[in-house]
Amino acid sequence: MQLAALRSSPQGRFYDWTIMTFQLISPAVLQAITLSEAKAHLRVTASEEDEFITGLIKSAMQLVESETGLSLITQTYRLWVDDLPQDHVVLLPRNPARNIVQIVWYDRQGTPVILPGSAYFFNSITRPARLKFDRAACPAGPCNGIEVDFDAGFGEAGVDVPDLIKRALKILIAHWYEFRGAYAPSDQPISIPEAYTHLIRHYRQVRLL
Repeated sequence: MQLAALRSSPQGRFYDWTIMTFQLISPAVLQAITLSEAKAHLRVTASEEDEFITGLIKSAMQLVESETGLSLITQTYRLWVDDLPQDHVVLLPRNPARNIVQIVWYDRQGTPVILPGSAYFFNSITRPARLKFDRAACPAGPCNGIEVDFDAGFGEAGVDVPDLIKRALKILIAHWYEFRGAYAPSDQPISIPEAYTHLIRHYRQVRLL
C-alpha cells in the first residue's frame, strides 16, 4: 500500500511531500474474534457454515483495520520511505505501534546500513506513532531509501483487543450473516449497520490527504 503525506510547517505552510509504501510481512496467526465467539453471537451451533463465518471474521477485521489504521492483532509491517522529510519525522501507518524491529538505511551507493537505536527516537504514544531521526547519527550524504520494520497491534490474541472494537466486529459479522442470502456474493458487503459505525467512530483515523 502506498501513502502520500503532505506535511506542513509550524507556520501552516505546506512544504513537504513524503512518499511511503508499507506492507504486512508477518501476519497474525489468531483472529480478534474466535470462531466460537462469532457463532455464539450468531446463535449458531452447527458446523456446516464454519468456513463462511470464518471468512466473515476476516473480512470484518480487514474493514476495521482499513477504516481505523489499526492493527488489531500484533503483526510486523515494513515501511519504505524514499527520503527523510525536512523535519526528519516519519509517521507509522499502523497503530498501536509497539516496537521497532529494524531500520535499514540505504546510502548514496545503495548500500544497506542498519541504524542503531541511537540514530532515532520512537514515540509510540502519539497516533500515528512517530520516528524522529537524528540526522547527524545517520549515514552522510543523500538517502536512497529507508526500510522500517515495526510491530503494531493490541496484543497477540483477541483478549487484548478493546471490547468496543470486538463488539463492533460482532455486529458487522451478524449483519453480513443475516443478509448473505438477499444479495449475490459479488455484491457483498451490501451495507454497514449504524451500530457498527457508532462504535468504531472513536477509532477512525484522520487521513493526511
